[in-house]
Amino acid sequence: DIMYNILVELFPGCQIDTHTSKEGHKGDFSIIDDTHRGMVESKNYKKNVPKNEIQKFYNDLENNNEIDYAILCSLKSGVANKPKDFTLEFINGKPAIFLHKVKNSKKSVYLAYTICKLILKNKDCFDITKEENQIKIKQIVKSYFQNHKKIVSMSNDYNKNVNEMLEKQLNDFSTILNLINITS
Repeated sequence: DIMYNILVELFPGCQIDTHTSKEGHKGDFSIIDDTHRGMVESKNYKKNVPKNEIQKFYNDLENNNEIDYAILCSLKSGVANKPKDFTLEFINGKPAIFLHKVKNSKKSVYLAYTICKLILKNKDCFDITKEENQIKIKQIVKSYFQNHKKIVSMSNDYNKNVNEMLEKQLNDFSTILNLINITS
């Protein structure tokens, strides 16, 4: 339910399909837009998503030709063998992104979708089956996401500092009012 609600909120113009385990090699959800079909796998583990679940994800992506890209979303934890959030890989020439703690960072799903769509849109300009091109794209995405995290952290720190200063200013003003016997 959590992942379905995230997808519906983030992709109002797309068709969101849910799948059961009986529908092989489709993942938990599909995001279908005018040009592509993406597979979304949602995992809700307290500890990192185990290797066997990652292998199932790979198998689904390898064995379904209807899927153009895939995103594995761990709702509350990380993903085994993927120490960095937002890890980009290519499986049979298809972009696949692994996300950590999506429940607290819903926008990362939209960002992953957008990156996959950009890669697919421009695959005529470069061959994404070539390992050297995949490495270049992975490096750019990794650098972009690291910078994004730094900006978010800096912004949060700035907001915290400003709020602390405003609180101090309000307290100082209250002290002044009390000194001159004006009730606030």
